[in-house]
Amino acid sequence: MIKKILSTLLIVAPCCVITGFAQTKQATKDTTKTVIIFNNGSSSIPKKSYSAGNNIVKIDPIGFIFGKIPISYERRLSDLFSVQLSAGITSKNYLRSVWEEGSTEPAGSNYTYDDAAPSGFEDETDGLYNFDHRTASLGYTIGLQPRVYISEEALEGSFFGLGLNMARFNFSTPGLVKGSSGNTLTGSAKNEYENIKDVTVYFGWQRLYDRLSLEYSTGIGLRKVDGVKYRAGGSNGSFYESLSSYSKKTGVNFEISFKLGFQL
Repeated sequence: MIKKILSTLLIVAPCCVITGFAQTKQATKDTTKTVIIFNNGSSSIPKKSYSAGNNIVKIDPIGFIFGKIPISYERRLSDLFSVQLSAGITSKNYLRSVWEEGSTEPAGSNYTYDDAAPSGFEDETDGLYNFDHRTASLGYTIGLQPRVYISEEALEGSFFGLGLNMARFNFSTPGLVKGSSGNTLTGSAKNEYENIKDVTVYFGWQRLYDRLSLEYSTGIGLRKVDGVKYRAGGSNGSFYESLSSYSKKTGVNFEISFKLGFQL
């Protein structure tokens, strides 16, 4: 009897295990789900926006070479337009000083003095851009530049601008003292100045990086120059000196600008 019972258990037990495994596998299959993702069919990728700011404050790191240290502020008016305002100080124009070292300007046919020197007069002072004895003092510069962005994504991309700029350069030079052995520049200081007014058309490019900006532009326009220069020297055995007003013929001006900015 015992043998029959054991034989029956050995046959039934494996069948139960196989049946349970089959049911578990079937249940696993029944719980499997299929997920279908529908695409809207659009393959366009939104353009990256570097900044939502509408204002940039800029500096010109190479401006001091031209005697200018301006700070500029650009304001976005729309996707197409912006306006830039500039203001700063002026000092010695190093590039012009090197370029025209030893020059006797203002002189020649391009310059006109308001007062006429006496016959035989020879100016013994330094040329206006010669700094052997002359020193530069602080002046000022201001500018206005409306812009049109070609990409219609102001303040980024290529742009055209119309610039109205004015700069005043101030100088001081020692007076000429007449002596028995010759004239020397050892007298009291004489104040001189030069005004430069430009109307310039710019073409440039500006890129925005998170909170920073980078701008490069070139320009061509018209320049008007006037000022006051100290003149002194001998004239047919006599001595003549004067703070003489002068003006220069309007000429063509070329400009290169490089600016770094911070977005507000």
